[in-house]
Amino acid sequence: MFASTRFIVLAGVLLASSPLYAQSSTCPNVSFDAFSMARQARRIVADYQNLHETHQDDMQRLALLYSLQTGRKKPWSFSVAGLVDWDNTFGFDACTNQGPWQAKLNPLMLGGVASFELDSIGLGVEGFALLAIDRLEATPTTAQTMTADGGVKDPTGLANIRTDQSMYGGRLSYRDLATVVTGVISSAPVENTVGVDGREFIFDGATDAEPDRIYMGAGIPRFNVYSHIIFDEKDVRADQFEIRAERLPLPYYELNGLLGIRYLNDEGQLILDLGVGNILKIISVDISVEHSPFNLRHARLRADFDKSWGWEPEDLTKIEPGLEAYPRFAFDMGAFAETSWFQSRYLEEQTGNTGAWGVAVGAFVRPDLTIFVNRIDFLVGVNQPERIENLSEVANHWNFGVRLYSRFGL
Repeated sequence: MFASTRFIVLAGVLLASSPLYAQSSTCPNVSFDAFSMARQARRIVADYQNLHETHQDDMQRLALLYSLQTGRKKPWSFSVAGLVDWDNTFGFDACTNQGPWQAKLNPLMLGGVASFELDSIGLGVEGFALLAIDRLEATPTTAQTMTADGGVKDPTGLANIRTDQSMYGGRLSYRDLATVVTGVISSAPVENTVGVDGREFIFDGATDAEPDRIYMGAGIPRFNVYSHIIFDEKDVRADQFEIRAERLPLPYYELNGLLGIRYLNDEGQLILDLGVGNILKIISVDISVEHSPFNLRHARLRADFDKSWGWEPEDLTKIEPGLEAYPRFAFDMGAFAETSWFQSRYLEEQTGNTGAWGVAVGAFVRPDLTIFVNRIDFLVGVNQPERIENLSEVANHWNFGVRLYSRFGL
């Protein structure tokens, strides 16, 4: 899942209205609720979790290959990996000092992990750092995209609002029996930059950096059970608490299950997550319900398709153990399609939408040269549940995203 997509937090200048609003001469009051540090922290934690899972799956493949090639367990491993995640959401109506104007959201997330595992004692350590650059940018005029001789150029000096978040921390693991992780999440002051044409977004929200958040988590990887908490370091108020079990084996048709419960303090909601996967090998279904009032929060139907050259069971059985491990080339590709429905009390309070149908499609390619791996994901969609849950103002706005993961390691 392109679950690692960054969602920006500039709700204070966004209007969840139709494009016809751009013809209006006044700007209605807007809400700054989604500009809270609590929501920023949830998004960057989700980004880290997706990066960690991708990296772990990658390293498990490397360990399996070593075992098949040498007939023994890998004694140690070290790797570094990086992630670049860019997203663009179009067609927002925003308030400026020159009247209503179209804008786009184009956040960028940069992340990296370094890990070392010593299998002889079962100990693994990981360090990580992420930077999320969130920006609302004015749509350029025709004159700003044309040169003097009638050519096309990239516009510069556009009005924009930018806010950054960073997260750094570490993880300690013992075999697949226990893992603990902690991190610090910081935000930078909000920057409201005036364009070269004098245009400036109207922004009356707080611009100072908020207090840091602390992220702490623990889990049992063998059973895919994890929990985490995010809290304000000053008053130890929990912004979010979650415990989740994934890929639980079910007794029929090799199905697996999802069971999770979480609490979102800013919404005042206790949420139950349920799901079933591996239906006909490609289909998964998941839903969530919220308690106040009791309500179906989301429902989703998803199909995943993938093909591997080099990692299929018949490919692995051809490997004969030797004295040393050696590089080999493999290639993976895949695609997904999903449709969903999302509704929540918070969404209705913020935007007036009682619900939103969603659709998304995506694809990936993954060339694998053993010690050097790259994966590129593409996604286009509207109203994905994770997006609306984290920033309600993206409801009914299409987005396009690209994600690049690279790993070098032994």
